[in-house]
Amino acid sequence: MAFELLGVDAVDWSSMRVGSGSPLEIPHLLQRISNPTDEHDLHLAVGRLHSIVIHEHSVSVVECSEHVIPFLIALCRCPRRSVAAHALQLMTELADCDPFWVEAEHGNHGLAARVGAALRAGLPEYGNLLLNDDPLARQAVLVLLFRLEYAPEWLHRTVTDVLAVDDQRGVLDLARALLINPAYHYEGFELIEAALAKRR
Repeated sequence: MAFELLGVDAVDWSSMRVGSGSPLEIPHLLQRISNPTDEHDLHLAVGRLHSIVIHEHSVSVVECSEHVIPFLIALCRCPRRSVAAHALQLMTELADCDPFWVEAEHGNHGLAARVGAALRAGLPEYGNLLLNDDPLARQAVLVLLFRLEYAPEWLHRTVTDVLAVDDQRGVLDLARALLINPAYHYEGFELIEAALAKRR
């Protein structure tokens, strides 16, 4: 059954600045990513979208980037597991980018803040993906959450949700990600203790 990505054609992409190519490619690429013919097709489409939303030489976000993010968040609900992982990985790269200098020249100030706000708007979807069956999606969402610098309080709530469904894979993935991040060592150890207590 095809995954329906709503609203793509309602956006006026035509005049937006891009990293390379044409902004008119964006709706086609998003639809292609949502229903790829195979994994190779998915990889090619994501790679092409990457070059459009991120300026390659400066590794910067451009005008179209903030408008693509809501659709990347929507792709996290795609039943095809690898689609969510690819969408998350692209959003993680967007989170690491500063605005392209041309944006300020065109009066497009505050782009970095708007990109950050657009990425944070996906928090409910990211939380759901921590319980995803696909380990790549779970790891990808954890990396994105760390890039967005979510507070330990949010991670504690997420840990509670993970433990509530007794998802040992989710627990282990989350604990591992916490332990390798110096800012969250304590939370990682606490999570492992909670998981062990449930098994006793």
